[in-house]
Amino acid sequence: MFVDLDRDGALDVNTSTEGSSQRVFVKWSPPESTRRLEPAAWRQDVFPATAGVTRWMFAAAAQLDGRHGVDLVLGGRTGGGSGRSTLGWLEAPAAARDGAGWRWYPLLEMGWTMTLQIEDMDGDGDTDILYSDRTGATRGVYWLENPGAARVSPGSGWTRHGVVATDEHQIMFLYSGDVDGDGRRDIAVGIERERVDAKDPDRYSQLRWLRREDRSGDRWTEHVLALPGNIGNIKGVAIGDLDRDGRADIAVSCENATGERRGVFWLRQPERATGGAWAARDISGAPGIKFDLIGAPRSGRRRRSRRPDQRETPPGSDLPENPVPYP
Repeated sequence: MFVDLDRDGALDVNTSTEGSSQRVFVKWSPPESTRRLEPAAWRQDVFPATAGVTRWMFAAAAQLDGRHGVDLVLGGRTGGGSGRSTLGWLEAPAAARDGAGWRWYPLLEMGWTMTLQIEDMDGDGDTDILYSDRTGATRGVYWLENPGAARVSPGSGWTRHGVVATDEHQIMFLYSGDVDGDGRRDIAVGIERERVDAKDPDRYSQLRWLRREDRSGDRWTEHVLALPGNIGNIKGVAIGDLDRDGRADIAVSCENATGERRGVFWLRQPERATGGAWAARDISGAPGIKFDLIGAPRSGRRRRSRRPDQRETPPGSDLPENPVPYP
């Protein structure tokens, strides 16, 4: 992750490690732009408070306590030095380059952090934490409500809100964005419904659009979007207007996309998000094996008027459609 942690105007590099390392690092950028291509000009430090806590997976930058520089929200997965997975945050000290000065506040235990996003989920003007838990006992999509700058430092007072809790096999990456153009940010998330079977992966995949019903962040409606056949297991999703028609589309990446299976494709939104089939269009072709995180342009939804004689050609339309039709 690129983030200016020491407020010198240059982007530093934050890395999270699992395996035998299980630490969170920062590589401090040289302030002189002319030296950023010199490896020796970068200095690496570790945040000691993170050592051996868990197998770190993701980090996100946020100003949580209103003091000093930007803070770091961190999430891990089971199997760390403590044998558990933790989600919490590192409080930035006055001197950001003092690694020992960063204080760790655990917020909750979970199974496997798949996504961490910083977003104002309830419209109250502060930064909340949106996350997906892949394999925990409470696996699903949740957000933690910021209790306010005066209460975040004790590490207490964060209320957990459920968007979708499920007993499905695994919850994968999520992505937030306004799908249907109502001005509210929704969530798209991939689901693995049963244990992965590489010989028949699309049998177990599901794509859910979680439609936000109001600004509270507590009312959501689930919509299951039909998927094409001949794909892998859903891994990542992204919301964006891929064909520039003013409607948000959803891009999807897969693992276990073996043989002739497609590993990356996108679903084109119909005229009404809930009123028709989302047409699948190929991106990667075949073969593919494993695709992971996927992103899309973060642009606002807009409607474009077209003359009747203007023909729209969506990206990917010159590639063959997935050979197996929608179920």
